[in-house]
Amino acid sequence: MLLPSGELLIWDGWEFNTTSTFIWNPQTGQLREIEIQSQLFCAGHSYLADGRLLVTGGHDGGGIGIVDASIFDPFTLQ
Repeated sequence: MLLPSGELLIWDGWEFNTTSTFIWNPQTGQLREIEIQSQLFCAGHSYLADGRLLVTGGHDGGGIGIVDASIFDPFTLQ
């Protein structure tokens, strides 16, 4: 997801609790890992009216989706 700062929130990995989540700055190439407790792989995402990011769903392998939701604040990075 493109953050208001111009950085990108990115993630990879599909196994539960092994998703690696990063904030990448394309201008500097800096990649910072952040801690997210949810399984984000294959999740949907959209911005809320207050600027926070809502991430819903995810993938638990074998074609099984998970019921999960996370909110990420791009201003506090939490």
